[in-house]
Amino acid sequence: ISTHPQFLSPLCGSHGHKETGLYMKKIGHGDDKLGTRINGFPFIEENENFVTGDGSVEYMLDSEETPEQIKRDSPQAKIVFALRNPAERAWSDYRFLFHNYKKWEIPFRDAIEKTMPEITKCFSKHLNGIENDDKGIEMFYQKSCINTKSDPAVLIRKGLYFYPVLHWINTFGKENVFIVESEDLKLRPQQTFQKIYKFIGLCPTKIVKLKEENVTGKSEIPDNMKIDKGTYEKMQIFFEPYNKKLYELIGRDLGW
Repeated sequence: ISTHPQFLSPLCGSHGHKETGLYMKKIGHGDDKLGTRINGFPFIEENENFVTGDGSVEYMLDSEETPEQIKRDSPQAKIVFALRNPAERAWSDYRFLFHNYKKWEIPFRDAIEKTMPEITKCFSKHLNGIENDDKGIEMFYQKSCINTKSDPAVLIRKGLYFYPVLHWINTFGKENVFIVESEDLKLRPQQTFQKIYKFIGLCPTKIVKLKEENVTGKSEIPDNMKIDKGTYEKMQIFFEPYNKKLYELIGRDLGW
């Protein structure tokens, strides 16, 4: 999106000023932090045909108040989620953070298989219809179900997409939230980005060759710490009910 001629990049942040992090609760929430937030973005006159944005991935998980703070500042904001198979995402994240997991001496299997039963116990009432969606969202953001001892980087929690996506839809309205599968960006970039541009309100334009970002590099992971077929299959089974609720919410089966 940042390569579009109508897009003005933020004035600060990581990955080429793509991720400002200014709407993280500990950084920019509250009226007293308005100046901090405003100073991170270019000023655009109401009649100017430009947009700006923030690609901070942490916002999805940070706080229940994050989308509400964004909406107070930008009521007309458009939200784009790029999601991937949560089981594959968990392994990719582990590889990306392997230097930490190596230090913690936590194999991938342990991080996953010691965490899934606890999360299942926490969310079982919601998945079984005993508790409503609002309660599920509340539990997701409270983080009380997350055992950071067995999984310090919360690999499983990051893949429970239904709860944050529902919360952002509740905040901004379904018409202002767009879901794209990361695989579509890779296999059908031109077609996918035209849909994103149209959703945001940008003119159609041919995209330049995309540069891969946040790519998980190769790392020497010992065999006893790697993913195995059994753990992958358990993750697929674990995520199935959460994925199903996501598909029903967005009206699309992503095939995970």
